[in-house]
Amino acid sequence: MKYLNVLRGCAVSKKALLGSAALSLLAAPLFAQSEDDQEEEKIRIVGSRISRIDAEPIAPVTRMTAEDLENTGFSTVGDALRAVPFNSGQSLTPDDASNSFTPGASSFNLRGLGNGNTLVLINGVRAVPFSQPGFNGFQSVFDFNSLPVDAIEEIQILKDGGSAIYGSDAVAGVINIELAKDFEGMSAQAYYGNTEGHDSAEQKIFFITGTSSAKTSMVTTIDFYTRNSVNTRDLPFTRDADTRPLDKRDGPWFTFDDAGERIDGVDWRSSRPYPGRFVDPASGRTLTFPSLSQNQDPANAVPPSNVTGHGFYNYQEDILLFPELKNYGFYTHIEHEVSDTITAYADLSYRHIDIYNYAAAAPYSTADKGDGQMRIPLGIGYDSVGDPDGLITDGDRVLAIGNTLNPYNDQEVILRNVPGAMVMPVENPNNPYNQDIQITGWRLNSGAKRQNDVVVNYPRMVGGLRGELGFTWEWDAYLTYSQSSYENANPGTAFESRLQESLRGVVNPSTGITEFSNPFGPETDWVGTYYTGTNPTRSQFNMFQASASAAGELFDMPAGAASLAAGVEFRKSSLSDTRTIENATGNIIGGSEGFGTEGDRNVVSLYAEMDIPVHETIDIQIAARHEDYSDFGTTTKPKIGAKWRPLDWLLVRASHSEAFKAPDLAALYSQGQVTFTSGGKVDPLRPNDAPEQMKQLTPGNPILDPEETDVDYAGVVIEAGKLWDKLDNFEIGIDYFKFDQENLLTQSSADTILANELNPNFAGGRVIRQPLIPGDVDPITGDPYTVGVIEQITRPFYNADEYTYEGMDLDFRYLWETENHGDFRFQVSSTVLFENRTVTIDQTTGERDDQGNLVGEWNGLAPKWRAAGTIAWRREDWAASLYTTYVSGLDYATWPAPDLGSHFIFNPQVSYSGYWDTKITFGIRNLLDEEPPRDITQTNGGYLSGVYPWEPRFFFLRFERDF
Repeated sequence: MKYLNVLRGCAVSKKALLGSAALSLLAAPLFAQSEDDQEEEKIRIVGSRISRIDAEPIAPVTRMTAEDLENTGFSTVGDALRAVPFNSGQSLTPDDASNSFTPGASSFNLRGLGNGNTLVLINGVRAVPFSQPGFNGFQSVFDFNSLPVDAIEEIQILKDGGSAIYGSDAVAGVINIELAKDFEGMSAQAYYGNTEGHDSAEQKIFFITGTSSAKTSMVTTIDFYTRNSVNTRDLPFTRDADTRPLDKRDGPWFTFDDAGERIDGVDWRSSRPYPGRFVDPASGRTLTFPSLSQNQDPANAVPPSNVTGHGFYNYQEDILLFPELKNYGFYTHIEHEVSDTITAYADLSYRHIDIYNYAAAAPYSTADKGDGQMRIPLGIGYDSVGDPDGLITDGDRVLAIGNTLNPYNDQEVILRNVPGAMVMPVENPNNPYNQDIQITGWRLNSGAKRQNDVVVNYPRMVGGLRGELGFTWEWDAYLTYSQSSYENANPGTAFESRLQESLRGVVNPSTGITEFSNPFGPETDWVGTYYTGTNPTRSQFNMFQASASAAGELFDMPAGAASLAAGVEFRKSSLSDTRTIENATGNIIGGSEGFGTEGDRNVVSLYAEMDIPVHETIDIQIAARHEDYSDFGTTTKPKIGAKWRPLDWLLVRASHSEAFKAPDLAALYSQGQVTFTSGGKVDPLRPNDAPEQMKQLTPGNPILDPEETDVDYAGVVIEAGKLWDKLDNFEIGIDYFKFDQENLLTQSSADTILANELNPNFAGGRVIRQPLIPGDVDPITGDPYTVGVIEQITRPFYNADEYTYEGMDLDFRYLWETENHGDFRFQVSSTVLFENRTVTIDQTTGERDDQGNLVGEWNGLAPKWRAAGTIAWRREDWAASLYTTYVSGLDYATWPAPDLGSHFIFNPQVSYSGYWDTKITFGIRNLLDEEPPRDITQTNGGYLSGVYPWEPRFFFLRFERDF
């Protein structure tokens, strides 16, 4: 398309492009125009608010055109960005997100500092984040699915801290998405692709039109994108939660060969199966049945075994790997010359996203509540004289023969409250025993699958004026409103109270017949629909911003004019996350409690930046930003940077800045997210009680402070052609970076909170207990307890931890132009990490726990090397490219699991544009159908999706035509 190689408001010389310190890491064939067709004029790119003739910024900026994005082979912005070497750590990806807080969202983790630590701008204006907090339910992240990918002219990525210029969230850097503004005519694109052997078809239609008159111009884009879902069961790599080799599944966890070497694999199948698990009333053992049956025989009950598979459930057979996605919207940009010096402009866009994903049916476990009312028939060991075997305990009620609650005609019954027990009563015709039994694990396969039926909307409006003051000053003022709204109907949600009712029997109103649920075999469809239903959650993030700025030359110096940019901004943000009463009361099977979020903040910002040419070879940048937050106070962050060209072939530059991350609104104002400890915990004040999974509540903390970061950067750019003409168009870039963070948000562990319950100086959390029951005694010593059982552990966030992230970017680019064979571009860009270190601070003693350098270790999720390379060729109507990514492996140092190997992906494509003004492109993603490194610690079939993005081999065809 015509606009793909047009940079907004300027034409950049070939020399400037080749000298760019950013050295585009998504190396695609960006072939330069001839110098005769270009002229130098001032441009402004992310990292500075001052326009410059020199396209070589002080800050390290990567610039990616639409052609660069196209040549990666990826069809979404998120996939393309996650392939760049300076992405690290865990990102949100649409795949394997069936049970996440943000199903289908797509994020980016610049420098591994966290998905919420990179500020995203659209046409230079702050973009609204995804309204549903991600990861642990507290982090605001930007969803790259919200962008009209084919309307992108350029992506500018600042890889240096940007808080001194742009404010909060710009800790790791800034991504500025420049959408189409300068386009005349019409162009259309049609795209189709699919995975080999599976129907994950992607279809895309894009249309752009632009027109202009003497004073007015307008560009409009419309796009529509769909993608089919892919089931995990359809792929050999992901179909089984048991990652052990098929012929070695003779142990519960690891298996060993004859030489004693461990065979890779862990059995992650669920202990909530169908048929369900239950407590045998005679032996007290946990048993299950080997197959489904309407009328089970107790003689057939067997203990769970992951050798036979009895009592285990392979949930990978019933979930989606890639969700079904529909994404459409429009974007319009209008400019009108009000006068010779004033221009009015407006952006208007809307995006609608439908995401459908599902997980396996809800899994009941003992962490979910039942009514706990069990009736145990009294037999041997009890008679009318006494209770010599101690069958009756405190709290039991004895039901005499003839009591309406006693189903037996010949024996008395203990009515016992077993907290949290899901009881299958003797009256249930599917109960194979002649008494009540406790269900301990049950996959509710007769009900609906748990589904994410998500609708997300992104309206955005920007209106402003910009103009000139004299010959050297420019000004800009705008208002913007943007919104992210999210709604998930959550069909297939199972409710604890209804499940217990259905075990005891519920009347079908259409037939008048009492029907019962069945953990061991078939049940009626009506029962399954009785205990499942929808449980909608809704969230909305609103953002209003007003901004005014001016920039221009202050005074002349011997080496040039000193320039200033200054401005003021006001921003109002609000987050509303609404949960149902079912969430608030925890009445959800396989889910947790949650209480929603209501919060807002106002921010007033003042900023200034100066560019000072102290010498013809030296430029200095000084910047500072002051922000006043309505909810936690003020902060001021400075930055200083410099670039020096001691030789015409060498550029040296460096900077130091301070950055900050304001607490996300959910972290401040959430009423609480509820989880459970991963395993049983011992109560230190009741040490002889059985270990129990404990409920954990994480509430918002309104007194949190910002996270603080010092950012150091230094780099060189070598233009080898100025050293030796045979190396013309060959460049080398080396960038060193270091991020030192402190005051990071953290939480005390459940174990630490339990150990410090009576410590008056401990502020990292607290233990909430139920009232002490009279007569409650230690089961071993018989001594009376002085405290009740634990109801929950409260684990608030607080500021404490420190983090260091250090490394180097290495970039090589070469353009070889030939007379007869076309032009070739070669590029390799890589990032190597030196340090990835977290230091935790004890909330009581202040002691520092240095976890060591985790570069290349699984615990740090930061591979030592990441690289991307391109070989591209163009000759007349033909073009071809091969885009390659590399991610090194991860070692396990703290868990006895096999190390993860390195991973290559190859994306080739070829295009021809010689027919009817139509460009036809054929490409393949993952040419060699490479599988990601097998990670046996992952419960999704064995791969770390956020670190090693993966899809099966994918073929695509694209048609583009200008009209």
